[in-house]
Order: sequence, then C-alpha cells, then structure tokens
Amino acid sequence: MTYVRLQGSAAERWRVISSDSDGSVDVYLTTYETILSEEAFFTEQKLWHTLTIDEGHRLKKEDSTLSLALGRVQAPFRMLLTGTPLQNNLHELFALLHFLLPKVSAFICVSVHLSARVVAVS
Repeated sequence: MTYVRLQGSAAERWRVISSDSDGSVDVYLTTYETILSEEAFFTEQKLWHTLTIDEGHRLKKEDSTLSLALGRVQAPFRMLLTGTPLQNNLHELFALLHFLLPKVSAFICVSVHLSARVVAVS
C-alpha cells in the first residue's frame, strides 16, 4: 500500500498531486487546511473508497466551510474519529450523521420532524 503526505506550499502540493497521474497512490494523508486549498483535487478528480476524518467533532456545524468541502468528497465509506463527546445536543449528532450517511440521515430528520408533528397534534 502506497501513501503520500499532501501538505506544504502550493508548489509542493502540486508536485505530489501531479506525480500520481496514474493513480498509484492508495492513501493521501493531509490536513484540513490542505483539503480547503486543494478542494478541486479531492472533490473532482477521484472517487475515493474511504474518507477517514480525525478530530471529527470539527464537523458538528454542518454549514461550516470545512463540513461543506468534505461533504463534496465522493466516498462510499466515511469514518469519523473523535474523542470529544456530543454533550447532549441532537443538532450536533444529526450534523455528524448527515456527514456519515447523507441519504439515511435526511430520512431520519424528516421522520423525526413528522413524528414531532403527530405527537403535537395528538
């Protein structure tokens, strides 16, 4: 399994990206800042197999620039790593679920919303 670190100056990042024209690199290790500055590479160039995010609690705000950029990365398998608790906040939980499973979490949000209406009417 081959891997590269994608970080540094714009010239260094370009050197790493252009050296993988044949798709031989299996894993890219990078930073949040690099994801934002090289978003086109991560969102338009490839279909990724797995997207693993460390410090996943940074995605608790679904409308942040980082959450939106990472949400555009095409990957059928997503994993969040975090040691930070959710602190009893359903909004944060749904934001993380939406990142992990966008189609499923949209259904859950609609179901919860409709259930709340039914309970309120009863």
